[in-house]
Amino acid sequence: GCPSADTLKLTIHQSSYTSTTITSCESYIWPANGQIYNSSGVYIRNYNNNNGCASADTLKLTINQGNFTSTSVSSCNSYFWASNNQTYTSSGVYVRNYLNASGCPSADTLKLTINQGTYTSTNITSCVSYQWNGTTYTASGSYTRMFTNAAGCDSTAILVLTIKQPTSSTTTVSNCVNYTWNGTTYTASGSYTRMFTNAAGCDSTAVLALTIKQPTSSTTTVSNCV
Repeated sequence: GCPSADTLKLTIHQSSYTSTTITSCESYIWPANGQIYNSSGVYIRNYNNNNGCASADTLKLTINQGNFTSTSVSSCNSYFWASNNQTYTSSGVYVRNYLNASGCPSADTLKLTINQGTYTSTNITSCVSYQWNGTTYTASGSYTRMFTNAAGCDSTAILVLTIKQPTSSTTTVSNCVNYTWNGTTYTASGSYTRMFTNAAGCDSTAVLALTIKQPTSSTTTVSNCV
C-alpha cells in the first residue's frame, strides 16, 4: 500500500536521409558508396547510421555526354573547316576541343587529305606543225589547256611552241656539156632534187632545173683556084 514510481529515461535517435542532385559528364563516382555510374537515374543507398537507425542516401543523377565527331575530307589545294573557321593547306588530322551545350568536353576530328593541281610548262620546237592534245598547231605561240587531273583538281598545262619552216628552192641552170651541183656532175638536161636538213633542223628540198647544151663541131673542106 506504499506510493511507488517507475522512471523511463528515453533517448530517441533519428534516421539519416539525404537527397543529392548531380549533373555530370560521361560518368559520376558517388562518394556515398564509391560506385561509378554511367547513366542518368535515381540511386539509393540504404544503411544504418552511427546510431543504428535505418537510413538512406538518394542520388538524383543526370549524365550528359560529350559530342565526338570524325569527318574525312579530300580537297584540292586548301580546305576551310567550318568547325573552327580555319583554312588548311596540308594533309593531316586536326582536332578541335570544346565544351558542348551541356558543358561536357567534346571534340571534332578532321581527317584531311589535300590534293594538288598539276601545273606544267613544256617547250617544243617543231617543223611545220605540232600536234598537242588532239589539236594541230602551225604557228609559234603559247597555248594553254585546262583540265582536271587524276586527283580531281583543276590543273593547267602550257605549251610554249616554236614552229620552224623547211626550205624549198629551185635553181634553173643552162650549161654546156655538163654541170656540177653539190658534188655531182650532170651531163644531161633534167630536174634533179636534193633532200637535206636546213639550219632550222627541218627537212628541206633543193631542185636543179638543168639544161645541158652541146657545143657544135664542123669541118669544112675547100678547093679553090688562084
